[in-house]
Amino acid sequence: QEDLARILERPNPLFRWFAHVYLQRIQGAGWLADDEMAIARDVIRSLYERAGRNVPDYYPTRPLEEIYDPDLRAWKHLIKQRKVTLHREREQTTAKFSDDLDRNEVREYRASLPQTVKTKRIGNTIIVENPEYFHAWLEGDPRRLRWWEKLLRRHK
Repeated sequence: QEDLARILERPNPLFRWFAHVYLQRIQGAGWLADDEMAIARDVIRSLYERAGRNVPDYYPTRPLEEIYDPDLRAWKHLIKQRKVTLHREREQTTAKFSDDLDRNEVREYRASLPQTVKTKRIGNTIIVENPEYFHAWLEGDPRRLRWWEKLLRRHK
């Protein structure tokens, strides 16, 4: 915390440039998007270009929620610890939680699933009614199905 406080006390000319370019970009119409940080990432890239420097390899090019998903990480940890058993069928997947997890913990894990995953709960078991979404999320498929793709599938 002390290090952060020292950093924040120092004048930061980069922030002035960033704020200037950022505010220019959001003045017009059509700048809102699903990826809320896209403009900020683009502004930082443009500042690197203006400075004649290369963007570092670690610089994010995708939305944070595609790069890091704490809920996905928690589910994978749960599976690794054998606190949940998955039984996959064609029409549904059953997630049976171990007896040492209480109902509140099961409720939290259910709530941490993406909104596209349709579930119902029976005791310490979660039934996933659209397993293709659940497994695409669990396997980290960046091309996972979106809500509108599901809607299109229903009407085919």
